[in-house]
Amino acid sequence: GKQSVVWTAKKIREQALAHNNSGEIITQIRQEYNKILQQPAYMRFYNRVVDENLLIGIGYELLQQNKAELAIQYFQLGTELFPTSPNAFDSLADAYEKNGNAEKALQTTLKAQELLANFQHPNQDFVNRIRQSIEDKLKRLK
Repeated sequence: GKQSVVWTAKKIREQALAHNNSGEIITQIRQEYNKILQQPAYMRFYNRVVDENLLIGIGYELLQQNKAELAIQYFQLGTELFPTSPNAFDSLADAYEKNGNAEKALQTTLKAQELLANFQHPNQDFVNRIRQSIEDKLKRLK
């Protein structure tokens, strides 16, 4: 039921942010996501706590802990599971930039920009924030 999914999201976050997290846990997290994403749409609606925002949030927390390499793995998983999400690619680009990989940051930002062109989202503020983030990065990286 819904409880177990909330627990799954909580558990995913706890395991990803544990001090001894070496990266193997990401394989398990990928499997959890794939299980949920294979469910019918109405079930996924109830399971939306396990979504791209969970992965992106974990990634940014890892970046703040100066674990950029590990953060990149979570952002990459986000782009793999949510390949049409401009936010997932924009976030991955942030991590590449912070890790000093300007070339990959630029490529990934351009991909986010391309996805944003066809992105439908009810929250226009959210869309504008992504657009702004992309534009700011392009100014820095080009």
